[in-house]
Amino acid sequence: MSEIFNLILWNGSKINHTYIFVGNLSENIEQLISKELWNIINLQNIDYTVVKKTIYKDDSILRIKEKLVQYCNLEVTIPEIYLFSLFEENINPKLSFNQLIQDNFLELNNDRLDIFLKNIYFSDILQDNEFDSNHFISKIKSL
Repeated sequence: MSEIFNLILWNGSKINHTYIFVGNLSENIEQLISKELWNIINLQNIDYTVVKKTIYKDDSILRIKEKLVQYCNLEVTIPEIYLFSLFEENINPKLSFNQLIQDNFLELNNDRLDIFLKNIYFSDILQDNEFDSNHFISKIKSL
């Protein structure tokens, strides 16, 4: 059985379109995606397309991009597509710090920290909020 994959076309500040790959499932759209995503689609009036094609868990990134271009009528080339995933994970601060400074080989500067924080602070994408690293750093300092 295939899983449902939601591929969100995001321009860096807002969601433009959502492609929902459902394979041969025929349930209502509300039953196929999370309530959070469905509410956002409705409240923000976001266009969506149900694609009756399958994306498998073991499909490569290249294969997923090919399916996106082939089945979604996007006018982009495969190299222009950047894919990322949202997931929750506990971060070990000591391990993350050592990775950022590469075991004392690099200096931790604002640019490196900002890039790192942007990569771990995706929870507001669905809420359409701008990322503010200063706000995030102040939250960390208050812990």
